[in-house]
This record gives sequence, C-alpha cells and structure tokens, in this order.
Amino acid sequence: MMTTRRVFLRACFALIALACQPNRPRVGIVAIQDTHSWQQVSSGVTAGNGGARMTHSEPDSLTHLYHEETSNAQSALRAVVRDSGAFARLWRHVTGGHRGPLPTVDFARYMVIAVAMGAQGSTGHQITIAGIETKAGVLHVRVQLTAPGENCLGGGMITRPADLVQVPRSSLLVTFVETLAETRC
Repeated sequence: MMTTRRVFLRACFALIALACQPNRPRVGIVAIQDTHSWQQVSSGVTAGNGGARMTHSEPDSLTHLYHEETSNAQSALRAVVRDSGAFARLWRHVTGGHRGPLPTVDFARYMVIAVAMGAQGSTGHQITIAGIETKAGVLHVRVQLTAPGENCLGGGMITRPADLVQVPRSSLLVTFVETLAETRC
C-alpha cells in the first residue's frame, strides 16, 4: 500500500512539474471524437509564437455564441464543429440544454470553435477565445486561460468556464495556442 501511494505521489509531482513548464511545445494532433462527432483537437501551452509572423483575425470575424463560467462541460474541451448536427450535440454537452435555443449558424460559411476548462474548484477562472491566426496552412486559435492569484478570494463553488465562437469556415488544420494568466488581487 505504501508503494502504491509513493508511485501515485511521484506521478502527481511529475504532472505538476510538466504543467508548470512555461514553454511546452504545441501539439498539432487531431483526433475524431467518435461519440460526439465533433473534431477534438489537442492543444499546447505556449508563451508566444517564437517571433513568427502570423495573420491576425479581424475583430468582427469572431462572434461569441456562448461565454459562461458555469457551463455543463465536466472536463477540458477543445473542439471544432463544421456541421449543424455536431453543433447541436456540442451545444447540449456544453450548456446542458439550459441555455435557450441553439444559435443559428450558416455552416456553409462558418464553423464553431469551442473551448472549456472543465471543473474548477472556485470562482475566478475564465477561458476565452481571443482570436484566430493563420500561419503556414494552419489555423491557430488563441485561447486565454485565467486563474485567480494566490491572494485572491474565490467563491466556494465548482465552476466550468467555456467559450464557443463562430468563425469563418476553414478546412485548415486547427491547433490551439494557450496563454496562461493569473489575476492579481
């Protein structure tokens, strides 16, 4: 039993150390999520783009369809949706069906990108799709993750921040570039 606990603790410390690395490489792996039929996309945390030139999205090319701290998304999610059936399933997954009617999206012209943090232990956590950029045939989704600082007083409730945006349709490979920030209190 003691050996199992030591192995568990070492694994936890290794995961924490890995998560705290400021410049983890981006992961561009795409996998299909069979049970939901939307495209689940891996993400990587980066501190910047290494000086590479990227084409930034226009401010009006990104429309937020849903941005809440209390979604129904139980786990972290990065997804790209290119059809109405998959969007309906994703909407129910993220909102739990408690957020009004499904927004109308013209999937001939647009697609939906979704991000969620999963369950967080207090208030003050946010996730926002800040923009989209195209570089070398890849669509980069810029995601801002915000957590409360160590001196912040957070409310004692489980939150599940999520953001869904409508962007111009693209057949490019999609990857998520995440920036981590801490709220100073």
